[in-house]
Amino acid sequence: MLWVAVAAATGTTATVAVTSVATAVVVVVLLRYGAARVAVDTGTLVAGRASIPLEHLAEPEPLTGEAARLARGRECDPRAYLL
Repeated sequence: MLWVAVAAATGTTATVAVTSVATAVVVVVLLRYGAARVAVDTGTLVAGRASIPLEHLAEPEPLTGEAARLARGRECDPRAYLL
């Protein structure tokens, strides 16, 4: 829709420029949104903006296939912090 409005008002060159800038902004926003950092630093688990001292964590349990799908869906704790 943006492309059509700009094309009608300004012409081809401005349309291409505005569309390119809008596309670049959308790409950057989506890449930043999907680039959550997960790391363990000196006794703390950092996941996105959250940080949890390791003393509060249990032994990790790897989930694959159906178990992973259920853990992220129907069996998910509503209080969970998911990335």
